[in-house]
Amino acid sequence: MTPKDYLAQLRAENPVPKVTEEMIPASVVQVVEKELGLTLTEYVRDLNAGDYGARLLDALKPRLPQPILELFNGGLIAVSEIGDPSPNAYVKNLDNRGFAIVFHSGLRDFIYRVARAFATRSVPMGDNRPLLLTFDETVRVIAEIFWWYQETEQAFGPQYPIEEDQMKIASRIASEAECFVLAHEIGHVLTQLFRILGKQGDDLQLALLQGLEPNHTDEHYADQIGLGILLGVYAGEGRLTLSTSLSYASTEFLLQIFNGLEVLGFEFNETHPPASHRLNVIRDIARRWCGTDTAWKQLTGMSESIGILFNNIIEMIRDPSAGKAFFEHQAAEVEQRLLSLLDECSGGVVPDYMTFYSKAGEIFGQGYPERLYHVVAQHVAQFIAEAEAGYADLDEVQLGDAKKSFQKFKLLVGFVKEVMSEPAASVFKEAFRESRIFDDYNL
Repeated sequence: MTPKDYLAQLRAENPVPKVTEEMIPASVVQVVEKELGLTLTEYVRDLNAGDYGARLLDALKPRLPQPILELFNGGLIAVSEIGDPSPNAYVKNLDNRGFAIVFHSGLRDFIYRVARAFATRSVPMGDNRPLLLTFDETVRVIAEIFWWYQETEQAFGPQYPIEEDQMKIASRIASEAECFVLAHEIGHVLTQLFRILGKQGDDLQLALLQGLEPNHTDEHYADQIGLGILLGVYAGEGRLTLSTSLSYASTEFLLQIFNGLEVLGFEFNETHPPASHRLNVIRDIARRWCGTDTAWKQLTGMSESIGILFNNIIEMIRDPSAGKAFFEHQAAEVEQRLLSLLDECSGGVVPDYMTFYSKAGEIFGQGYPERLYHVVAQHVAQFIAEAEAGYADLDEVQLGDAKKSFQKFKLLVGFVKEVMSEPAASVFKEAFRESRIFDDYNL
């Protein structure tokens, strides 16, 4: 089976989830219409067409040396994306037929989810307008993205304000980070080919791996080749520009994401050294390529802020109580908004579902899922206790506080069941699972 055939079969068995128009935020729609001149329908159609792995390869081709391009053109290497929510990519050696590079759709989703939040820290040079999120708020948003992955194994997170130019930066960072993943996997292919080719591969190996110590693992070889490809070193394009600085920053950004996932306990491949170690090796390689301190500072100018931000994010992942005073105040405000909305929409002849559904999404979208989960669970427990105290037919509760409690419960049930999107809905449904209510309401 050729690499292309293998990937086609794998893709058929694991189709990539389709993007729907409902998934595209209004802010993105505005950028698409303004920058690309596309309608929402046309944009979604283009997103679902073709193969994302192939599009990444197209973005990387100008930076690939001719010998590597020939491996793709000759069919010895092929790349594709499959539907899998885990943030991963790998190489499949098909013996004498070639190599298949497999991307999981979850990798693209997770990288962009984090990149979009990270981009809230950026403003165009010379622009002195205030950022819409504070540093601590950006840390909290990204830490919650990791929290949601730990809870659901899917890319998810809170809503937050973001500007048009920041979304463009997020797209660039995510794209370059994904290109580094592809370049890294190409590095794995090459290291395997070097072993197969023996002396015939010496010239290419020396050209690509010059300066790397022989006791480094294959992962570090692949990282060096990947970084060299990304920065255009092997295609004769290696020079320090703003674009090169962004590419290097995107590499560190990706490895910081992997570092965060490892802290959560996510296991990539047993051959992978810790992401923190890979970061140190990447920095050593890049610094050696730069030659001077001035060139090094130019290259890493954009990546320094990434390290500072992720140090705080990883501290929060390890210890959720970090920054407790700030976040406790914010979480209490979000909780109070939900409690007030529940009061506003209950107590009448019937619950005010329309108002609750229209406003609750924005409240839940702000984040603080653990705090809001506690609110939901509390209302479920309170109503169950009242129901078990003497109401045989839940739908006949008509008296005072019991009626209001029942209506709040029904508002929450309806919102979680009918309005809340996945994977959040599955998490919040857990609040109802401890009683027969779960079955009564077909959750």
